[in-house]
Amino acid sequence: MKKGLLIFILGAFPFFSYSQVLLDARSYALANSTIASPGIGSIQQNYAQLSQLDSNVQIQSNYKNSYGISDINQASLILGIPLKNYPIGISYNRFGNSQYNTNLISLGSSVRLSKSFALGLALSYQNIHIDNYKQKWRVNNSISLLSDLSPKVKLGVQIENPFRKTKNKEALDLDSETAFKIGLSYHDKKYSLSSQINKYLSEPASIHLGLSIFPNEYFIARLGVQSQQINAGFGLKINKNLQIDIATSAHKTLGISSIISLSYDFK
Repeated sequence: MKKGLLIFILGAFPFFSYSQVLLDARSYALANSTIASPGIGSIQQNYAQLSQLDSNVQIQSNYKNSYGISDINQASLILGIPLKNYPIGISYNRFGNSQYNTNLISLGSSVRLSKSFALGLALSYQNIHIDNYKQKWRVNNSISLLSDLSPKVKLGVQIENPFRKTKNKEALDLDSETAFKIGLSYHDKKYSLSSQINKYLSEPASIHLGLSIFPNEYFIARLGVQSQQINAGFGLKINKNLQIDIATSAHKTLGISSIISLSYDFK
């Protein structure tokens, strides 16, 4: 492993030691402001969204390259299964290479408590491997809510790791960081707006804003803003089952990051 890459990974380790997941290109283009915008690719930050997915099995694969560095690629696979009363979501996330990698497997479900209100629960298992260090693991948990405030407005809330475990005092700290996330979305025929605030206990709050434009039924243009960073992307419906989404962002120092998603709906 190159020295510069090793420094980057170790410096970013506190960030990746949280319950980091790779959302889809739609979410990335919208600056990850999709906690209140249901979709198979965003259920990982609000499993209550499972209650509003189509009544078909859906699967999605995502791949992200950061700054053109192959050793820090990230991938995820998401599956939504619409059981009658308790739909299930399963996801797998992987980041890194053979010398440093983290794997995260999650299982979640939702239940509709009323016509306009749903509750989501999820558990995940995460392990982290770094050469010459003992492999670490932990279990994360989350509680999420989704509410229809009106036919066009939704409210989404998630508490990540509300049952925080005692701090691990070994060399690689895998303390599960508690996070609070809340967001609103507005959906119209021609466009949609999304907003979200994330607050980790050890970090300042971050604000995420997104805009989607629907010029026709096949193409979607997206724009997102977060922490002085602008993301952009688009979605293209190939047919009634298959959709491709692409998003990108640019860092003035590190360069360009991009993500591609393929979604299939078994209609």
